[in-house]
Amino acid sequence: MQFKKRILASWMVMSLFIGAAIPFSNAVIADKVPQLVLDSDFEDGSLQGWKARIGHEKLSLSKQEANTGSGSMLVEGRKRTYNGPMLDLRKQLLPNKEYEISAYIKLKEKPAKDITMQLTVYKNSGAASWSPLKQMTIKKEEWQQWHELKGTFLHGDTPSELKLYLETPYITDDTVDTTAFYVDDVSIAVISDMAIEDDIPAIKEVYKDDFTIGAAVYPWQMEGIYGDLLIKHFNSLTATYEMKPKFLAPKQGQYAFAAADRYVRFAQANDMVVRGHALIWHTDAAEWMYWDNNGKPASRTLALSRMKQYIEKVMKRYKGKVYAWDVVNEAIADTGGDKNGLRQTSWYNTIGPDYIDKAFEFARAADPSAKLYYNDYGTETPQKRQEIYQLLKRLKSKGLIDGVGLQSHYKLESPSTQEIEKTIKLYSGLGLDIQITELDIDTRISFGTSIPEAIAVQQAYRYKELLELYKKYSKSISSVTFWGVQDEKTYNNQALLFDTELQAKPAYWGVADSSQLPSDPQSRTVALRASPRVQQSADPIWDQAVSSQLTQLGSEKTSFKTLWDGTNLYVQVIVADKSRDDADQVELYVREDGQEGSENAQEARRLIFPRLNKQKGSYSYVTRALATGYMVETVIPWQAVKGSNGREIGFEVKIIDGSSGASGPIYWNDSAWPSDSVGKLGAIWLADMPK
Repeated sequence: MQFKKRILASWMVMSLFIGAAIPFSNAVIADKVPQLVLDSDFEDGSLQGWKARIGHEKLSLSKQEANTGSGSMLVEGRKRTYNGPMLDLRKQLLPNKEYEISAYIKLKEKPAKDITMQLTVYKNSGAASWSPLKQMTIKKEEWQQWHELKGTFLHGDTPSELKLYLETPYITDDTVDTTAFYVDDVSIAVISDMAIEDDIPAIKEVYKDDFTIGAAVYPWQMEGIYGDLLIKHFNSLTATYEMKPKFLAPKQGQYAFAAADRYVRFAQANDMVVRGHALIWHTDAAEWMYWDNNGKPASRTLALSRMKQYIEKVMKRYKGKVYAWDVVNEAIADTGGDKNGLRQTSWYNTIGPDYIDKAFEFARAADPSAKLYYNDYGTETPQKRQEIYQLLKRLKSKGLIDGVGLQSHYKLESPSTQEIEKTIKLYSGLGLDIQITELDIDTRISFGTSIPEAIAVQQAYRYKELLELYKKYSKSISSVTFWGVQDEKTYNNQALLFDTELQAKPAYWGVADSSQLPSDPQSRTVALRASPRVQQSADPIWDQAVSSQLTQLGSEKTSFKTLWDGTNLYVQVIVADKSRDDADQVELYVREDGQEGSENAQEARRLIFPRLNKQKGSYSYVTRALATGYMVETVIPWQAVKGSNGREIGFEVKIIDGSSGASGPIYWNDSAWPSDSVGKLGAIWLADMPK
């Protein structure tokens, strides 16, 4: 119970120190004290190992400029954005250690516009990867100043190549930046060693009687300490990219199996099974299959021949080694599909809508023992759910499919477990196996920003309710795969079970042992920084806001969104209520000081918004009629404070249905109203908009 007590104690600390972020871990992590392993100051008369990345760049020592000392390195002759200096790091950077990399940069001349510089690490461990560590924009007026560019890096394998680049970021092939710049005082320091927690339950053991537990990973996550974490908790493996057509068959007649083979070998050595993802997908496709040898669009016959050849080549290579394949991925459109909802992709346009059936026919023939799945996202949306159902029903009638993959990229509040359950019941009713293939829960807190503990606990409870639902249907669900292992910049916003140091987050405990979580969590959500226009038509920026649900009946939802800037809080409420009554209204309760018990804690402001738009206050708002009810949108000026990143505010939404026979008000956080106690409010965490 130590973990639970520490969480509860940290919640008490939060009530005193708003925004404090305390790590959730059984391990005690000491303060990070960097230990210098490299220092390039260019004071010894040499370039100290730096070389031109491409070859035409000119690197030279300069006595004209220096951040410290008497000299620096001048980088000129760049012809593309990625041209610049390069340093071999294989001997400097050891696996399973976190490093801080810093460089000081100054532009040689005043640019015509602001210039963005980037630290990038290139690594080749059988597959090449480029990791942008940090970007920094130098304003054109500050070109004569030195600017520090600093980021962190860690890896867990022994790559054949490991190099540091200083460059301007790639945007498009047409975007070219050839700015000349000085470099000085490049340093690399060890921040910490990493270790996994051996004394916590293995997730695969927790669910050994229910379903396999999988992870989609990069090759480097099978090495070193990352591999140790993977082996401890998971017994199913998915390649994030390496088994997709673009990577297996990059050119006509050429197959690249080395990276995919690593997954199979790792799985075999560690008693894991492998899911193949994915044979046919419009994204990450082998584009050459769509064109004939003369550069013209391929005929249906040629495209079918290539599809068949590719599927046979891949599936026969991994026969008996990959037990399940996502044969077709994401074939149903969100909107704008054909009469059956099919996405009109290059496969669709080249072969026709039966390309899906053909892919499954080829796959069934190539490896009759493999389990064949259709995989998609948005399966909880009623219309898309039905369109997928009709596709599955047709494939099942032909004996071509064994199951369906529900990707399950979710948010803290949506979709509802009720809608997820409807999907599971509908598809399992066809006699199909169900696999959860890409599970994660997006916090909307950008990578590199500490997750507020309250949001972390909300994420944990979301995982808890999902895994409880999956256990309920364990006779129909054979596998649950997480789309990653630990939080890192390439996945959704801090959506996974372990943090960057491979320590268990509250999310892990929501999956492994929810008794370790605090009980009765306060409703919480995130408001992102933006300044929408409050007018008769909704500002498109609202599409990026986090939606928090109060109720849902079928496809009709009562929910709200919030945004903020330094001057205002913006609120949009959607009410599912088709009966228009004079007494219909939305009430908002806002307390800007989110610290309970503070001597200066203000009482919550009560703001009333009648459906019929009869003004009740000095604030402005608009109402809009919707097919399912109505929408209220308002701008609420800050009074006691200014909006700032990391601030928490108290908040509640109350919906009053004025029709006779209505069951009573609907609340977001607390149905035990009325109460003047600010402790009854939910909480909104103000955060920057993810980039």
